[in-house]
Amino acid sequence: MNCAGEADNVFAEPKGKDAIFKSLRQKDRARTGLCKAASYGGTEGARGRTRISQVEKQRQASVLACLLRLFLLPDLDINEVETSMDETKRTPLYEAHLKLGGKMMAFAGYWLPVQYSGIIEEHHAVRNACGLFDVSHMGRFIIEGDGAAGTLEWLCTNDIASLPEGAACYTFLCNASGGVIDDILVYKLHGKYMLVVNAANREKAWRHLMDNAGGACIRDSSDETAQIALQGPGFLKVLDKLGVGINVPAKRYRYAGGLRIAGLDIELSTTGYTGEEGVEIFCRAGDAAALYDALYDAGADFGLRPCGLGCRDTLRMEAAMPLYGHELGEDISPLEAGLHTFVKLDKTADFIGKQALLEQEEKGVPRTRIGLKLLDRGIPRQGCGVLFKGNRTGTVTSGGFCPTLGGSYAMALIDSRYAEKDVFKIVIRDRALPAQRVDMPFYKRSKQPKQIKGRN
Repeated sequence: MNCAGEADNVFAEPKGKDAIFKSLRQKDRARTGLCKAASYGGTEGARGRTRISQVEKQRQASVLACLLRLFLLPDLDINEVETSMDETKRTPLYEAHLKLGGKMMAFAGYWLPVQYSGIIEEHHAVRNACGLFDVSHMGRFIIEGDGAAGTLEWLCTNDIASLPEGAACYTFLCNASGGVIDDILVYKLHGKYMLVVNAANREKAWRHLMDNAGGACIRDSSDETAQIALQGPGFLKVLDKLGVGINVPAKRYRYAGGLRIAGLDIELSTTGYTGEEGVEIFCRAGDAAALYDALYDAGADFGLRPCGLGCRDTLRMEAAMPLYGHELGEDISPLEAGLHTFVKLDKTADFIGKQALLEQEEKGVPRTRIGLKLLDRGIPRQGCGVLFKGNRTGTVTSGGFCPTLGGSYAMALIDSRYAEKDVFKIVIRDRALPAQRVDMPFYKRSKQPKQIKGRN
């Protein structure tokens, strides 16, 4: 049941805008204009740019979204890229992004920075020092009451009943056929649970929870709270300077509450979406800007950079982390995505989709996810065909240039009969380019990161 009552249209239906280019010549012209489009902040920024009209801001956001979709960030789902000024909301850190020169775009219903100093620079900062991300657009639901644990056991593929106090787990909300409604994090917190869901799936996940709530009390705390990710090998130095480093749990997927930074109440978890060590920090929405400033200032001597959606995508790609709408979806099961670890088919409780997943486990999945390294020049994109000996065997789900590795990589969903083959071809712009099957993740953390100088 909804403990907070009916919300006033909290969830706006995403309205994607397709980029239509009729010729390669138009694409080339668009490519050369990308830097100009990206240079617009969409409002008055820290350097006193002249404020532009709402119509002009909407036009610029639309152009930038289309260009990013084609050339820079192919794995940001176009259905999540908003261009309607009326429906797009601001996170509590909107003004902070403008102050630091963030290039804003509308994504999953919110204005968010796609980059600050540059995607590649921010990417390397996270790999070698640390980066600061605004992830307040993610949905945050609270489930409590006597029926909370049973409800989550029925809804989730992972074993929620055995989750220790103060721990988190990655899991799936599945439909009856075993497809994924959303991939989420579940935290067990002193008599209640917190769910963090994907921003684009917030409405869908909420409806699924409400349809299966049983006696649990469920409320949406997304707009009351903010979420900031501090990621990279230098994250602990930043928190040490702020006096809370000693409180960070040693293990991944752990939660610590009752902490304070700069006089602000915060909670944190050892989670993230970059393939690096780090934390995600939760606070009241009204405290978010002051907390962000405190973290930014504390990281000045440790190479901390503010980071946008652009490097968040390249980082997760290198770590081969699945992205909903690409490696996961309502027609793609977690077993097909190779995420068996998070599906507990042997847990005592039944869960939605269990029977379908048991059948897949018994018969074998028809498709499976593999990693590929492109051996020729080119950038693999979602939807590119994957060939084996001239025959199409699958499709690229995510792909792009990996800055740390210096090459182009892809994840693909292919016919399971070919999953152990080594050499494939990826069709990019009608050219079949050679690719080698490689292990995932493509990138693994180094124990001795490169040194990045502090900010001037």
